Amino acid sequence: MKIIKKILKFGPNSAIYSIILAGTLLLLLIPLLLLTKYAIPFFDDYGYSAPVWIHYMLGGFNPKGIISGAVKNCVTMWHTWQGTYSSIFLMGINPMIFGEQFYFPGPLFLILNLVLSLFVFTGVVIRKIAGEKSFLILGFQSGITILCVLFIYSAQQAFYWFNGGVHYVGMFSFELYFLSVLILLARGIGGHKINAGSITHSETDFVSDSTEKTENNAKSTKALIITILLTVLSVFLGFFVAGANFVTTLQTLILMVSGIILAIIRKNKRILFWIPSAITFTAGFIINISAPGNSIRAANYPNTPDAIHAILLSFPESIHFLDKFLELRALVLLLFILPLAWHLTGRILKRNEKAFPLWGFFLLAAWSYCLYAAAFTPGLYGMGEVVLSRMINVIKLTFHLLLVLNMTYFIGTLRRLLAKIPKINAFLNDTGESKKQYVSLIYLVILIVCMTMLFRIASDKIGQFSSYGAFYYLKSGEAKLFHTEYEGRVAQLKTPESDIVFRPYSIRPWFLIWTDLSSDPSAPENMELAYYYGKTSVRLE
Repeated sequence: MKIIKKILKFGPNSAIYSIILAGTLLLLLIPLLLLTKYAIPFFDDYGYSAPVWIHYMLGGFNPKGIISGAVKNCVTMWHTWQGTYSSIFLMGINPMIFGEQFYFPGPLFLILNLVLSLFVFTGVVIRKIAGEKSFLILGFQSGITILCVLFIYSAQQAFYWFNGGVHYVGMFSFELYFLSVLILLARGIGGHKINAGSITHSETDFVSDSTEKTENNAKSTKALIITILLTVLSVFLGFFVAGANFVTTLQTLILMVSGIILAIIRKNKRILFWIPSAITFTAGFIINISAPGNSIRAANYPNTPDAIHAILLSFPESIHFLDKFLELRALVLLLFILPLAWHLTGRILKRNEKAFPLWGFFLLAAWSYCLYAAAFTPGLYGMGEVVLSRMINVIKLTFHLLLVLNMTYFIGTLRRLLAKIPKINAFLNDTGESKKQYVSLIYLVILIVCMTMLFRIASDKIGQFSSYGAFYYLKSGEAKLFHTEYEGRVAQLKTPESDIVFRPYSIRPWFLIWTDLSSDPSAPENMELAYYYGKTSVRLE
């Protein structure tokens, strides 16, 4: 009986709750990571990596040649197809340049890089902006990552196709790293801040009086060194992110301008540390959009709107996609994060009772919607529509992050308003642990039941729950059978025959391939495969 009472009294506090979410994330990642073993290269994977593979790898491993080949690839594509030099560079060093059997590290990288970038960005935001250092950080990191990974728009084009994945989700991850560094520069390092206007003075004091260093001077010197290193890193990341897809670059530009305006309003001199990265980002952005290849590529999409009309059209387009992004299962998962937001905002309000003003919520909501809508502009301007799943992946990731941000701010605003009502304030500050434990446990059980029901009634479990989709393909054996047939094709490609004819795949797991080769040897996907293996032609029978 005592054991039963102890179980009933169990209620996940923020630390236990965060650990539960972290454990859930690890379990959900396992099938996604295991499935990378069966990922195969397709289409542009061959075309973008072939120049490096043929000219710099067939003669043996040559690190200098790999970098040189990837850079030359960037220059060629900049003149002939598009200006996204960073994405093209990463496409050129696709792990398959070491052989098609080494393709799997690419998808592995895409998954782990997204997870790590979400953890880094979320941790920096909560530590430096919200001022929190508790287990809540792990809970937010895990909850947000589950939301983004489990409900990714297209797992195939996000994780298992390296070329498409690295161009969008991969560069989105680097954007998060860049933003994290900018936040660190703007908010200071640790508990000791170095003002942008006093760097020279602090450094001089340290050099001239090194024999009489105090503990404060040591902290100041450490902060100075870290600030310099972060500034250098921001310079590199700024130029690198500027060479990404236009959705990512436009978002980054808007966020940087917003950050600068906010810093000016708050008279934060540390924003001066952004100047070097702002210069490199601007230079990279100009290089990206001025590429002659952009015009050549645009010729494939006639009758697209001009920039002004694309901006205007992005708003109705963003509303159209809300029914795809505001899914009930995502909202239920958002409720798993809600208790963490409740605890976090409560702690912030204890430190600053003026935090989360009502007008701030409406301003944040309006700004968030504009940032979300802006993500549709590049697709409308370049293609006339937003149809690429890999592009929609990034837009949905942005939407999910903004959703968590606005929910958290709303909870803070609600708590501040409720605190003004005596009876409700007394109830909220009730320290009865047994009541809180029962409420927490009941809340958690209800959410688990709701999510389970949504999973069971889902019409497309594979597409709607990425981890289940990966698990299904592994457990059913479809992934293994598909990969075996792919290995048979590779064996054909390594024969002396110059004209190769393949049988169609008997099974095509959606996560691993969305379409097969063509029966027409002149189709682009066929020609890129033939180029990579040095064949005259390849086709399906």
